[in-house]
Amino acid sequence: MHELIIIGAGPHALSLVSTLLERRPDRYLEHPDNGLLFYRTKVDAGDNTRTSHRIHARHYHEDASKGKDKHEREKVQKVLNGAGKVGSRLNAGKRCTDLWEDGHVDIRVRDPSGLRLAHASGAASLAGGLPTQWLLDSMLILDKCVTTEADERLGSWLPSWKKQMEFLRVPHLRSPVNHHPDPSDGMILWQYAVRPSNGKKNAHHLVPSRLQRDKFYTGPFLLPSTEIFWDFCGKAMIDAFGLRNHVSCADVSDIIPMPCGCEEIGENGNPLPDTNGTNEAKFCDHFKVLLADGRIQYARNVVLATGSCNFPRNIPDWAQNAREADEHPPERLAHVYDIAEDHEAYFEKLNGKVLDEFKKLAGKGLLIVGGGITSVHLTRVALDYGCTSVHLISRSKIRIQPFDVNLKWFGPRRPALIASYWSTTCPKARAKLLQEARYPGSDPSACDGCGAASVTDEAWQLIEKGIGDGRVTVTEMCQVDWAQWEKDEFNRGVWKVGMEDGEESEYDLIWLATGSSPTTAAHPLLKTTQVK
Repeated sequence: MHELIIIGAGPHALSLVSTLLERRPDRYLEHPDNGLLFYRTKVDAGDNTRTSHRIHARHYHEDASKGKDKHEREKVQKVLNGAGKVGSRLNAGKRCTDLWEDGHVDIRVRDPSGLRLAHASGAASLAGGLPTQWLLDSMLILDKCVTTEADERLGSWLPSWKKQMEFLRVPHLRSPVNHHPDPSDGMILWQYAVRPSNGKKNAHHLVPSRLQRDKFYTGPFLLPSTEIFWDFCGKAMIDAFGLRNHVSCADVSDIIPMPCGCEEIGENGNPLPDTNGTNEAKFCDHFKVLLADGRIQYARNVVLATGSCNFPRNIPDWAQNAREADEHPPERLAHVYDIAEDHEAYFEKLNGKVLDEFKKLAGKGLLIVGGGITSVHLTRVALDYGCTSVHLISRSKIRIQPFDVNLKWFGPRRPALIASYWSTTCPKARAKLLQEARYPGSDPSACDGCGAASVTDEAWQLIEKGIGDGRVTVTEMCQVDWAQWEKDEFNRGVWKVGMEDGEESEYDLIWLATGSSPTTAAHPLLKTTQVK
């Protein structure tokens, strides 16, 4: 029985694992309840009622920064700010070492041996101790994309996410340098990026953002490159926490909630018989995780960190009708998520052979449907691959802004807004806050899903040259009405596409950058759970 199974090995999974294992997280930025691993239920003595008791993922050591000794406070603050050496008094909870000789820049490096803790017995020890190694031993991380050709820096982590970033040729992250998976400090990625390496500075890995300082946002104004982000995740997180070999290759087919006593009955996953006639839901004691190869794993807690690619694709009606007609080669109408899974195989099938990178789309006309940042990166990829013409069509007005949510959520008002969110206990009220953040001043239902995504100024700049020389055409506030595959006299196929305004055009390819439906109702692994 595993204590925790995490399905997916992307950035969110890495963030979760590191947050659970980090002994001294940044208390200022995180919600107090994040210090709890989970609630475990137990049967009270003498009856069948069940209560919950908290199991802490971390042990909060005495904070010397609040001590009476001013010298000790300053000493600890220097360590917490990455500017000083670790003193002997702090060795018990140390998370800094002098990895680089440059005295004014220091990086927090965790020693994996520091996670090796003696196993304590009994539930009381779990509730009050520091079960980081116990948690690591009882945790199972599964990802279906893990291959033998894993990245040297990342090991078996971030396989799907890295594939997408490489295919889309994303030069740097969208979020500023203070947004990353590490729970210890907001500026640790910045410290990592500017550290001296081989006698040279690595500041070129930080790209200046085109954001303007105002009352809503005061910085930081640096964006980390994808290369430094991968390097940071590999060395400062995966290796430092000892997680390199903790991801297993497995495709999960179903998750079944198991009621109490399921070791004796209900092992096949069927609900237990209703003995009291109330039809009340049985208490879920743990979960049975079914793998595609027939194996079964059990866990008290399961976390889905599968990303948007594992949800059903948003396929417009006209595209679905064209697929059902089944008259075109499959690669001529494709969703970006399907292409990114193995883009080399996709282009080899498209062209019938392996071509040089800049000839993969040579001489072809391409229609890209979508209005978010992915559609813009796809446009840039098509131009790099030699595409003759690219038509980007969006059913809404393309929003040029740094984030999908309002900028004030990243500026000085962020702590107050986050505090307001956490202090709101009503789920509907929380949903309203999130909707207002994404659709400020408007009703999201009136948008019918349009306008939810946005494009950064930096990403738009990547296709401005193509727009200027006529290779790229952008049409906003317009939708495709129909698409039909037709063959010419040479038995070569082409898409005839009709727009809702009556205009018709021809294209060799259609790529869909329409996203997915990330809802619990749509996730294939949650269907059984919702039924039970």
